[in-house]
Amino acid sequence: FNATRLADRIGALTVPAAPLKAIVVAPVDYLSSSLGFRRNVLVFHFWTSSAVPLGQDAALVIQGQEGLRGSSLACWADEAVAFAAQLPPDVTCESGVDLVGAPFLRLRPSRQSILPGYYAVKVQASNPIVESTLAVSWSVSSFTNMSTPLSTMQIDAAGIAQGFSLRRSMHSALSAWTDAGHQYENRPGRASVVSFAFQLMREARPQPFVDDLIVRVPRGFQLRGDCLSSV
Repeated sequence: FNATRLADRIGALTVPAAPLKAIVVAPVDYLSSSLGFRRNVLVFHFWTSSAVPLGQDAALVIQGQEGLRGSSLACWADEAVAFAAQLPPDVTCESGVDLVGAPFLRLRPSRQSILPGYYAVKVQASNPIVESTLAVSWSVSSFTNMSTPLSTMQIDAAGIAQGFSLRRSMHSALSAWTDAGHQYENRPGRASVVSFAFQLMREARPQPFVDDLIVRVPRGFQLRGDCLSSV
């Protein structure tokens, strides 16, 4: 490889290495980061290297860290991305909390193995009700012999998914629906003006941080594309 002429250089061939037996994860997507929010939706994105086999008491495990004590996961695992691999339709789900109170979710193959690939799993969850200085990340791993802790064997090395910062709710938030004449309008299809009053717990962070104020309205209502024109 140190020849000056291309014709004198030794040729080379690259051979792809076998994939590492590890799970690769992405940061967790979420609906709300408010403390105590009971109807959150989390999306876990991960790539597995090995199959979760059938008949070996195996499971794919999503485990919350200690900073997530007091939260919970519901057995409502659904695919969130159309091009992601599909979980077997007969996969079974177990959810609960561990000895320190952190939530976990276990997906077990029932009639067919969970094949290796990219998955995007959507799960209903609740947020902790108190702040914690401990880690709020998640681990995704796979094991065999799950029912016998002393003989449990890891299939793929665990991947650590970055969680999200938990925030306190606003001190107060009120709304009043009016039309242009400042009279209540409840007829369908009529234009109205809505006024919001709220009290923030802290000031917005200075540049280069970007803080967003998000207002969600009930399904069916439509907002102007340029909502600031009437503020």
